[in-house]
This record gives sequence, C-alpha cells and structure tokens, in this order.
Amino acid sequence: MDLQIGDRVSEKGRKGTVVAFHTEGTVDVHFDDMEHEIRRQIRQVKPIRKNGKVTPIPLIIACSNAKNRGTMPAYELYNGSLWTSFRKHAPTPPDRDIPIYVLSAKYGIIPYDEVISDYDLQIVGNNKRFYRKNEIKASDVAKKIGQQWNAGQILLAGGQHYESALNQAGFEVQLVENIPAFPYHGAKDRGIGLKRQALNWLLGTYLPSHRR
Repeated sequence: MDLQIGDRVSEKGRKGTVVAFHTEGTVDVHFDDMEHEIRRQIRQVKPIRKNGKVTPIPLIIACSNAKNRGTMPAYELYNGSLWTSFRKHAPTPPDRDIPIYVLSAKYGIIPYDEVISDYDLQIVGNNKRFYRKNEIKASDVAKKIGQQWNAGQILLAGGQHYESALNQAGFEVQLVENIPAFPYHGAKDRGIGLKRQALNWLLGTYLPSHRR
C-alpha cells in the first residue's frame, strides 16, 4: 500500500492521519482520539478514500510582507523566503501531492494560485495596545477564516501569529518543522530558517519520494 504524509487512514473504526514513516513497513499515525501519534504496521491501517482517492490534509503557507506590485497568482505575488522556496520546489499542477493554500492577512485562506492584487496588511497578536493601519489582529483573521472554511487538520509553514489565527479558528495545526520525519525535527531554532528548510524538505524531497 502506498501512503504519504497527510493521508487519512482508519484502523478498526478509528480515524487518523499519517505523520511519519520509519523502518520498512511501519508508519506513525496520529489518531483523532489520541494526543500523540503511535506506530503501526502499514498493513494494519486502511486509507480513507474520497471519490477513489486518498484525501491528504492541506498545506497552508503564510503570506509575506515582501510582494510584487500588481495583480497576479498569489504564489507569484509574494517574495518572502517561504515563497522563494515554494517556487523552487513545489510540484507543478496538476501533479500536486497535497492541496496547497496561502493564509493572507487580507484575503484569508485562498488557493496558492488564486489571482489577487498586492496589499499592505499583516497579521499581529491580539494584545497590542495600539494597532497601525496596516495591522490586523489574529482574532479578526480567525473570524474571516471561520466564514470561509470548516476547521480541520492542516500543515502550516508560517509564524506564530498565523498559527494563532488558525488555532483560534478551530484548526488542528501541524507546523512543517514539527513533522516527525523531518531530519531536523525537534531543533531548538524555531525561526524562519528552520521553517524554510522544512518546506524545502517537504516539497523537494519528502513528497516526491512518497508519490504513488
């Protein structure tokens, strides 16, 4: 059976998500009714399929302050380091292994290739005393997300305010740098460099090696 990270599986009526692979024939699964993932033989779990296909959890990449000017697909608009990595490593549609979206301070959660216009707005924490015109609270973004999406599991490449907005909207967030199979999983560095490494690994190494 061919599985990859993010695939939904079941075992004796319980449902969960594949989070890592280890020795041949074993897989780590985070079941919905458990706090932590547990290891299973691949033969013990069954893929949950929709319309004949396994439906993996989405990857959401945070927007960036650095942008091109004009109107274009979101992945071309953003010039931050995560999006530089995305353009270098992401598989070309329609051969995508997982659904990919952007979390935008202005637009909420949108497909990574949706055509949008440039803007000056960024997500900040909920406890600031004063807010600038180009700042929006994570809680306000959470409300916007809640109007667009039903909460569920997601992978996130992004910072703490993006994670906060998604958590407040009810999502179960898995940071890309915390994926157990990531070689630097558990590193003390939690900065953008590690997030970019994790995104590079996910798109450029891990997913291609587990394609069906």
